[in-house]
This record gives sequence, structure tokens and C-alpha cells, in this order.
Amino acid sequence: MSISTKEYNLLVDQNGNDLLSYARMMFKGNTGIAEDIVQSTFLYVWKNREKIEMQNPRGYLFRTCRNLGIDYLRKYKKEDSIGFSIDFIIDENDSNPDFWIKQVIEVMQGCSDQEIEILLLKLRMGMTYQEISLVLNISTTNVGVILHRLLTKIKNRVKGESL
Repeated sequence: MSISTKEYNLLVDQNGNDLLSYARMMFKGNTGIAEDIVQSTFLYVWKNREKIEMQNPRGYLFRTCRNLGIDYLRKYKKEDSIGFSIDFIIDENDSNPDFWIKQVIEVMQGCSDQEIEILLLKLRMGMTYQEISLVLNISTTNVGVILHRLLTKIKNRVKGESL
């Protein structure tokens, strides 16, 4: 299956901003690296448009972006540059977040990068469990279990603190 120029441009238009947000989260807000990774993602898709089959184009783009980000880190050995930043959860212009947002952030600070990544892909990017499983190369069931446990942990923390 080949991707036409029109289909490619549609992929860029529909997913470019979300991919950039994802890459910025992955690289702790470093917009320069994030832009390079997103550009490389779309370039990879364009160069391989004759060979690749995308049953889930959005998931494929995010997985490619993630893999290229990991390759970048391996090449330049910048382990301190990656790790999902929870700062992107709250509005940067909000100098006094609500109490419950602070509680959510406290819970998330104790979470693994994978848990944070799953939550951000679901809530911020609006991805389905299937898309997230494709990006992270884990089962759809595992995505659901991790997300359920994390949301339960957040709910219990917020509920316990507000009593």
C-alpha cells in the first residue's frame, strides 16, 4: 500500500501538533530536539511510503516518533534528556493550580515514565487503548490495567485529601 501526497499531507496536518507535544513531553520541554524528532518522523514516513502499511496511521506515527527519540538518545547518550515531564499537565499560564491538581501531580511524581506516558497519551492526546498499545509495544489489556490502577491511585489521593 502506498501513501499518496494528499494522504501524507493530511497525516501531517492532523497529527503534527500532537506529535510535537508528545516529543516535547518526552524530551522534558526541549522544543528544538522535539521538532527535529517530529520532522524525522514525517521524513521517515515519506521516504518509506511505498513499503509501509499503516492500519492505524496515528499510532504508527507516534510509535515511529518514540522510536526515533530513543534512537536519538542512544546516538548522543543523553539519558538525562528523556523522561516524561508532568509539567505539561497543567496550564503554563496558571500560577496557582487548584488543590486537586496539586494532588494529582504529587501522585504522578511517584509514577514510572511508562505510567505517565500512558496517562498523557490517553488524556492529552486522546488516544485509544489500541493506539497506546501500538506506540508502547505492550498489550491493549496491559494499557487498560496500568491506566485503571493509576486513575484509582489518583482518585483515592484526591478523595482522601479533600475529606
